[in-house]
Order: sequence, then structure tokens, then C-alpha cells
Amino acid sequence: VGLMMAVQMKLLFSQTLRRSVIVLSTKTSSIFHKPTFICHRYLLDNGRKGIKAWNRAETDGRGSQIDLAALCHKTIGNVERCRNTRASDINKIFDNVKTIEDLYLAEKALLSFRKSYNIPHPSLPRVVTRACIRVQKPKKALQFIKHKVQYGVFPTVNVYTTLMDAFLAQKDGKGIIDTYQQILLNELKPNAMTYYLTVYGYMLQYNDESYSNALEMCQRCKELSARTGIKAYHILLRMILDKEDKEKAEALLMKINSEFSLLNKFDVNWRIRGFVTLGLVEHALDILNLVCDDKEKNLSVSEGVVAMLEEVVMEEKEVEKVKELRSKLDINGKLISEQ
Repeated sequence: VGLMMAVQMKLLFSQTLRRSVIVLSTKTSSIFHKPTFICHRYLLDNGRKGIKAWNRAETDGRGSQIDLAALCHKTIGNVERCRNTRASDINKIFDNVKTIEDLYLAEKALLSFRKSYNIPHPSLPRVVTRACIRVQKPKKALQFIKHKVQYGVFPTVNVYTTLMDAFLAQKDGKGIIDTYQQILLNELKPNAMTYYLTVYGYMLQYNDESYSNALEMCQRCKELSARTGIKAYHILLRMILDKEDKEKAEALLMKINSEFSLLNKFDVNWRIRGFVTLGLVEHALDILNLVCDDKEKNLSVSEGVVAMLEEVVMEEKEVEKVKELRSKLDINGKLISEQ
């Protein structure tokens, strides 16, 4: 009897184990197969297309041409009939906007969609903004943002930054500043790129007040990190040199020298170029001395920048000093040739 009970227990255990293995293998296979499908859908999602896909959005993803007017009419009709329509249709409409007329049709569909019970896709602000930029109407995107409650477009900081970049391409400083003001009104936290673009915006409206505002943006970048701060000051310095305002450029270079230590090759080259442009050779030589003596940051300088300095120096002592520094830089491997 004991032997028979042992055999039955063994059979029961083996069957249970076999079932467990089957269930486990099924779960494992589903675990390893589902992410592939999810990732595939993630990459194909209209809200996450790359820039090239945005620029050539001509079909609905299945190869068939979209009748934009018919889709807008369908969306408006669905809302009027039952206050229900697909959120993906609105994204699809703005994805396929190619002309200003298309944009006005899409705007009507968006206003109608706002009256429906449906929740918009999170990517809607980005899709709407890119549609406006695609037809060279960034001001229309700013209008959508200013009346966000009416249109249901609530952008993130990255969407605002994309719009500011579009205004910069049109050299519209006022548009950049208006967009930045909207970021502040919505109590969003600007990032480093937002501050960089705001510096450009203020300097495109160049006057004493805008210059002081640009300096304030550089200071806020400095609060983020020294690297972002120095980059903002470089942008400001370049634009002041383009305006040929030597007095402010000299004051700004002195401010950079007093507040920031040399960070990298890019920083070294910019400071030397600035001092050479303003005729302040002594300060340029001081920076070269710092690069020669540096042993911690691995600083270097471009050969073209040193050549620029050699063309400017006139006095015999300065010429000899530059030659001496060039040889030291070359020996220490700190003189980088530009290819």
C-alpha cells in the first residue's frame, strides 16, 4: 500500500511540474514578445515621428492619400452629431497640413474637437506647432498657445523651444520674447536652450534695455551650470561683436574673465578671438600663458587662433612672446591643428 501511494504521489508531482513548466514558458514567451510589439507601435506613433517624417507627412501611414477637407468635415460632423470623435484624427489632420488654407481648415476641426468628450493626444501641442512652422506661420502657433484654453493646446517647454527656434530662423526677436513670456505665464521652468534663444531674441531687438535683459538671461544660465553660463555669454559676445559695439564687448569680455575660469578649447578660442578683435593683445597673451601652464583641465588652443594673434602683434617683445608661447604649446601637445 505504501509503495502504491508513493507511485501515485510521484505521478501527481510530475503532472503538476509539467503544467507549471508549460504555464511558465507561456508567460515567458509573452513577456519577451510583447515589448517588441510595444516598441514597434511606439516608433510608428504619429506623436513620436522624427523630423524627416514630419516634413514628408503626406499619407496616413497606410500609403493612401488623405483628403484633408473630408477628414475635417467628418470630424466636425461627428462632434455636432454625438460630441464624439477620434483624437488620432486631429493629429492626422495637422500632420498633413501643407498650405495656409489647410491650416485654417485644421483650426476649425480643432475648435470643434475641443467641444467633444474626447481627451486629446499628449502630442497634440507638438503636432499643431510643427504644422504652423511647416507653412511658415509660427505666429499662428503662438496664437494657439495664447488661447490654449479655447484650442486645448497646452505645450511643454520643449514645444515652446521649437517655436522660439522657428522665430529665430525668421530673425523675429519679438516672437522669441513673446514665446518666452508665455513660458513664464504658464509657470514652466525654462531650460538652457530656452535661455540661449532668449538671448538671441533680445539681441535681435538691440538697445540698452534688451542688452541688460540678455545679460540677465546669461546670469540665469550661469545658475544652471558654469558650462551653460559660458556658452550663453559666448552667444552674447558674438552678437555684440557683430553689432560692432566695442565698449560693451570689452566690458563683457572682462566680466567673463573675472567670473569664469577657462573651461575648454572652445572657451579659450573664443576669448582670444574676442581680445584680438578688440585689439587687446596683452589679455590674449595672458590666456595663452594660462593654457601653457595648465596641467589639470587639459586645455588647448587652435593653431588658427594663434596665427590670428601673430598677425596682430606689432611690438618686437610681443612677437617674441608669441613665438615662445607657440613653441611651448607645440611641445606640450596643446596646439591643435584645424583640419
